[in-house]
Amino acid sequence: MGSPFIIIQHLRSVGEELTEVGYLSGANNSVISLTTRHGLEAKTNTLQLELLNCWQKYAETVQVNDTLRVWLDWNPVAYTSGNWDKTKFLMEAEIQDISSSGSETAKKITLKGVDKTIRLMFSLWGFNYGQKIDANNPPSWYLPLDNVTGPTAPKVIRDIIRQVSIKQTAQFFISAALTNEKAGVLTGLDTVPSTPISMTIKIKPGTWELNGSQFSSSSITNIVVSSAEANPRFDIVVANSSGSIYLIKGTAATTPSIPSTPSNSTRLNVIYVPTGTVSIDVKKIHDMRVFGTEDGQIEFERPTSNSADKKFPVINPSFTFKNVYDWLDFLSQIDSTNTPTELTNGLIAKKPYYFFIDSGDVFSWYYPYPEDSPDKIEEGDRIYSWKLAKDSRDVVNMIIYNAGKDPDLHGTTSYAINTRSEDSRLRMKYIAWDKISEDMKSDERANKYNAFPWNDPDNDGYPEPNGNPLSAGNPWIPAWNTSLSITSNAIYKSEFRKYAKEKGKAIADKVFSSYGQGIYKLTVEMRGNRSFAQGQVIEGIIHSERWGQLYGRRLKLRVSDIVQKITRSGWFTTIEAEEDIPELTKLGGI
Repeated sequence: MGSPFIIIQHLRSVGEELTEVGYLSGANNSVISLTTRHGLEAKTNTLQLELLNCWQKYAETVQVNDTLRVWLDWNPVAYTSGNWDKTKFLMEAEIQDISSSGSETAKKITLKGVDKTIRLMFSLWGFNYGQKIDANNPPSWYLPLDNVTGPTAPKVIRDIIRQVSIKQTAQFFISAALTNEKAGVLTGLDTVPSTPISMTIKIKPGTWELNGSQFSSSSITNIVVSSAEANPRFDIVVANSSGSIYLIKGTAATTPSIPSTPSNSTRLNVIYVPTGTVSIDVKKIHDMRVFGTEDGQIEFERPTSNSADKKFPVINPSFTFKNVYDWLDFLSQIDSTNTPTELTNGLIAKKPYYFFIDSGDVFSWYYPYPEDSPDKIEEGDRIYSWKLAKDSRDVVNMIIYNAGKDPDLHGTTSYAINTRSEDSRLRMKYIAWDKISEDMKSDERANKYNAFPWNDPDNDGYPEPNGNPLSAGNPWIPAWNTSLSITSNAIYKSEFRKYAKEKGKAIADKVFSSYGQGIYKLTVEMRGNRSFAQGQVIEGIIHSERWGQLYGRRLKLRVSDIVQKITRSGWFTTIEAEEDIPELTKLGGI
């Protein structure tokens, strides 16, 4: 079989920098075993390293919070210009736990670590993306980066990850960019206003990489923004493969668009120039740098060939300090990626989106497209064992839910049953969906901001258009159902509760689609292999027989977890994959 080549670099934080301590692999190899796990939608990716600890060799040299970087391949890993081959990079992990064990003949030390995923996913973030916006100083998540003005799922996700990254150390930064944002920045190149502020902005020194070549700016670049016009516009500043940094002026319009980034260029910022602008302050400068050499991985168009339907709907999510994982999970669901009309009449995004952070600290958020030609696991992959089974442990066919509080702060409880369930047993689950009513109220605030009084803690929770109670002569059209014209508090409460319950049933349908029937899951152990990735769609041929031909149909499975394990006996890869949930045509009940 031969032996794999493994490089384990040991680093330690010194201020804002990681400094090399040494290597835990090499000629005097002390590695007993190394196990890594990468997962799809994982809250953390993990590493476990066992070392032969002769004479307490590592007892004092390795510390909690140290960092390990691992490269792995069947061929020697190349070292060029002070860097190991990045295509062979496996994982960077921060040591969280150190333990020792042994006997009279041997002692070992076990290091357990996690990558940056855990720090991101469990970070708290609280924000109201439905707040009223200052039209002259809109935040970056409001800009038409995805050709939509206002907060959409991909822009909110991009903003959350960037904001959480900024609050961490310099080593923590995770690249989060829309797929129309091109990467290239390595260091610096941040943009600041002039002092005193004027129509001149300054680009700080820095480096960038495009098409494998590096470029640098050793001094501040001064850029003059053209005068404001009768309509607002967006300008962008780019750095290109000729080593130049320059401004591209946008087109002024009532609803302006952001200029496209030219080929062989990386965008540094977007400058908003509203009507009447006489100086560019920090609020008009939006940082658009994408660090690294990979282009954006957050999809900014929906899965349809109809160009009119590619845009994501504007949403108004608002949470008070939820962890990032919960934000991502909420923004990935069908009701965040489709309009209310589409939820009723026909979905564009028919499945929840998937997300993960790869070994290069690049965040991906994408739609699980069905694959016509999936990759195959074949005999040539040297399969040692495999198991395919239908897992019904997570089946749910009855949901009792609370859709949140009505205007009188009374709970709105109901239930839904999956009549299509194949399981004859009743498998119940209670879920608190308080967010349903919170979103309804948030939509009212966002769309009827000046007329809606719920910001007043003394108000009874009902709308008062023009400052007067509801009546036939003073009706109210709720933002959550604009087909209604409500003339009394009693009717408002009744319709509010009705809509909240129906919304809950629609979400329950979505849960049933994921957990109503059970899904096929595959586990394959094979010879060490780096050709598979989270989210990849596969099918297999094992001993020249198609394992996918079950129950009259061929299965396509999506890789959910990849485990790499290296021992003294060799390198083994375990792939876990499972069926996608079925596509929905619409969510009933709204």
